[in-house]
Amino acid sequence: MEKIIVLVATMEKRIIVVQISNGYLDTGYKATRIADPSENLREDSNSFGGVIAYFFHGAAKTKPDGSDRFRTDMIKAREIWKLPLVEMNPIELTQQEANVINLQQEDVDCSSPFLNDEGPNNHVREEMAKKRYWDYVNLDLFGNWISVWYVPFSTFSDGTTIGCAYPNTGNPVFHYIVMSENSNNSNNQSALAHEIGHILFGTVSGQDNSDPTGPSTTIFIQNDDGTTFTIEQKHSLKTDNVMYPIAGNNTGIESSQREKAAKSRILTSITP
Repeated sequence: MEKIIVLVATMEKRIIVVQISNGYLDTGYKATRIADPSENLREDSNSFGGVIAYFFHGAAKTKPDGSDRFRTDMIKAREIWKLPLVEMNPIELTQQEANVINLQQEDVDCSSPFLNDEGPNNHVREEMAKKRYWDYVNLDLFGNWISVWYVPFSTFSDGTTIGCAYPNTGNPVFHYIVMSENSNNSNNQSALAHEIGHILFGTVSGQDNSDPTGPSTTIFIQNDDGTTFTIEQKHSLKTDNVMYPIAGNNTGIESSQREKAAKSRILTSITP
């Protein structure tokens, strides 16, 4: 098993020593120390992006074939984006934490910001944000890492959506992804890679969250059954692309997408 020891320099001038084994962050091997002023911490070194998973009670932790759901999702994301995305051990919410959050299916939507003072589901999301913040404080989890929340509902409240990304949320700023149970079936194996793409595009300084292969303005396609299919600037026009509005099992990706994603602020500089 390949193991990499990296030193991560944080904004607070701390150094976190972590071990990455085959793309998986070993949280049992971690130490924190204050950087010595004499240390030459390279700003242009390699980088990696961390992803944390939270499981609500009832959310499947394995794939239909029995493999680890989060790890398999992350393997797919790394294969597509060709970026050093690493995952830490998933966090299963305690019954007490779940009771405090009290998540209901009507709270799971993609039509409003993650934190919306006027939204009926804001209390629930505030509690999720509090959990993320205290894990950042108590577990030394980096603030710029993505948190993925696996929820025990087949879809979002609209009956069709299976995943959503919310970059640059709150103060301090965190990045959230919510995934429903239908994102775990054999027809949606690229769902998490798709949502991670939204976070990557949405965290590039000085740029908007548009997809380099997307339309210049929102377009509407009339379906044969009279419904309308919408493609926004944040999605790709290419039907086989991971960032097409319905990712499915798509693995297609363009160099322009990878180049933009590699500029994301979630990527933390490391010194091997």
